[in-house]
Amino acid sequence: MKSTAFAIILSRQIKQKLARFILASSGIAVGVWAITLTTGLSQGASSTLINAINTQPAAREVSISKQKEAKKVNIFDFGANLNLVSFNDNDLQKLQQKYPEISAYNPNSSIDLSILRPDKTFDCTKVALRGDKADIRTPDQVSADITEYGKNCISTVSAHIRDVNLFISGNKSKIVGDITTLSDTQVISCFSCLGGEIKDAFGAKEPKDLIGKQISVSLTRGPTMIELGKGAELQIGGGEQASKALNKIEAESNITTSNVKIMTIAAVYDDRDAGFFGSFNTNFIVPTTEVSRAFTLANPDKNIANYGYLGYTVAINSVKNVDPFIKKIEGTQYIGASAVLSIIQAITAFFNGLTAVFAVFGLIAVIASLFGIINVMLISVLERQKEIGILKALGATNNSIFRLFFIESAFLGVLGWLTGTLIAVLTGYGISAIVNVLLRSNPDVAQTLSGFGVTSFAPYFPWWLLLGTLVLSVLSTTISGFVPSARAARQNPAEVMRSE
Repeated sequence: MKSTAFAIILSRQIKQKLARFILASSGIAVGVWAITLTTGLSQGASSTLINAINTQPAAREVSISKQKEAKKVNIFDFGANLNLVSFNDNDLQKLQQKYPEISAYNPNSSIDLSILRPDKTFDCTKVALRGDKADIRTPDQVSADITEYGKNCISTVSAHIRDVNLFISGNKSKIVGDITTLSDTQVISCFSCLGGEIKDAFGAKEPKDLIGKQISVSLTRGPTMIELGKGAELQIGGGEQASKALNKIEAESNITTSNVKIMTIAAVYDDRDAGFFGSFNTNFIVPTTEVSRAFTLANPDKNIANYGYLGYTVAINSVKNVDPFIKKIEGTQYIGASAVLSIIQAITAFFNGLTAVFAVFGLIAVIASLFGIINVMLISVLERQKEIGILKALGATNNSIFRLFFIESAFLGVLGWLTGTLIAVLTGYGISAIVNVLLRSNPDVAQTLSGFGVTSFAPYFPWWLLLGTLVLSVLSTTISGFVPSARAARQNPAEVMRSE
């Protein structure tokens, strides 16, 4: 049978039985609609969230620790003892040479400082809570000192950034002030941190009001540093012994010697609406020289060159290189972990699971529709027995008759797929339009999302989803149409004509 004859017979059947075709393919359409819509919405939400997270500087950060011996470990096994040792900038420079994707690094440590409130005269180091045997104050004296301290000083935590340019470029949307580097007498301050103590103390209404303010700074705690190559007593999972060892090191970092230094706020980090990943986890960015000064004040008899940190945070040059970098250093002395990468993996797993759950309901609808398609095709064979007999009398082979009905059943799948996909796409974009209107109607929410680079939400229908549902639809209908097609092909033309 020629292809033109196929087309004529099929088109005539579709025109005559269009309502039946639509009804028969409706189950397929419902299943495709459910699978496509839920997958498109979940993929769109997942993609939006992941892209938003990846715009944050923290997405490129990896926490690095060094083991006493090279071995592969599971950092999420909190019961395991990880024998960690301290390392310093020299080790990071060597690591950077081996892995050029490391664009910057900073130790996982900070220093404490106190700011003297304006128009006050007080030694803010006087009330340092050392927590060791050297502190001979009575509880009442400590309480009185704390009260006096609160009246005169603002206690805060500062971080030292090796590459200030990297910090500024990664947070440029939040930094107020023209600054590219820090001198030894400059700091970058947060704005609304500490319950607004800093801005309130200086009467600042906006971040720009703090720029240029001179502050009297006293260092109260140096960085937590350990002699190079040591630190096994602080092993993760070390229990009470490790906790006591860490407390001892931190107590030794306290500074009680007066060390007032006048510094200038050169820029301000606007943390009023920074979001989760964009939040300012310290109150000040200080010059690296302040770290050395704090260590020397806390440990006047020690050489900082002989000490290091138990952890560093490295910035990777691209978000795409974070996971490969962590895998590269597996099995070496170094251990890498990315909190943001773990969050992204959890988000992906959640939405994939959600998609799978809803896809099951779509599959149920597709499976249920197969029985209707089989029934429709069998009825079609019974109704068209005369036609089958004539076609066979004219020379049509069993194979030609089989292919005619088989193609007809496949058409049901294509029709259901087209209908379901079209409705799913329209529904998805309709839902996203409503969501976008609701988001824009709330300025606070819109501003928060814009900080993550999110201006709108849209469903995402990847090619593999559309191809997969098409294959599922056509395969389902062709399988269900196999038996009716085979029955049509076995019809005896003489018996069929005689029955008419």
